[in-house]
Amino acid sequence: EVLIKEGDVVKIELGVHLDGYIACGTHTFSVGKKLEGRKADAAAAAQQGLEAALRLLKPGNKSSEIVSVINKIGEAYGVKAVEG
Repeated sequence: EVLIKEGDVVKIELGVHLDGYIACGTHTFSVGKKLEGRKADAAAAAQQGLEAALRLLKPGNKSSEIVSVINKIGEAYGVKAVEG
């Protein structure tokens, strides 16, 4: 059991499976105070990467193009995107 403290960064991840359909969702939260420094950079890169990916997710676009945009956003913040 982990005691959550002010300033911790917590990830809540949920996945469900129903009749062959799988859905997953993840959110990252700061407990009790605003993120600063590298933690804020990582959160901003993830949020902007997600928004860019959703805008590009349409027929005719290649997944490699979406990954490239996500990586460029990460580079701008000095972080690396991870899979999974």
